[in-house]
Amino acid sequence: SLLPLATVLGSTWANSGSSASCTTSSTSLAMGNSASVATSDAKTLEEASDAYKTLKTKLTTITQLERVNGLLEYDQMVFMPESAAGERGAQMSALAAVVHDKSTDKEILKLIEQSEQDLATNSDGTHEFKEEARLLELEKKDFLNNARVSSELASRQAALKAESHGVWAKARQDNDFSAFEPLLKKCFDPS
Repeated sequence: SLLPLATVLGSTWANSGSSASCTTSSTSLAMGNSASVATSDAKTLEEASDAYKTLKTKLTTITQLERVNGLLEYDQMVFMPESAAGERGAQMSALAAVVHDKSTDKEILKLIEQSEQDLATNSDGTHEFKEEARLLELEKKDFLNNARVSSELASRQAALKAESHGVWAKARQDNDFSAFEPLLKKCFDPS
């Protein structure tokens, strides 16, 4: 969901391996892609809405934590020895739980809804805030999707992902799919 949005908005956010599939559109909102009006007395939604400003702050924190996860994944793929996979899995599991808890905090949804109300109140012929409206729509969708997954499951998925990488790399090198097959089955088991 992030990559097309980043392309549309002209964002220079770098995709760090497979972590893009785990991120939300909060990266775009948190990076300050708020629209400004082409008049000299331009008013941003951030200026007009305390809820939007608070939401951006919270989403910036989530984005930074997601970027840390991207660094952990990169390090795992490029530099980390196979023997450290268990420890890296524990680190990524803990971080996934924190990111999930922060991104599914009920206050996020309240801030999105209040920002939507503020957006409607402050939109007129001069200030329409189209980009902000779209970003709020995407954030709400991501929140509702993420809220369907428990923190425990998000944590287990991250640990399994870290464990699977090393096994997959070795199985690929040895051309031995059967070595990776049990972990692959676990990856698709939702419980």
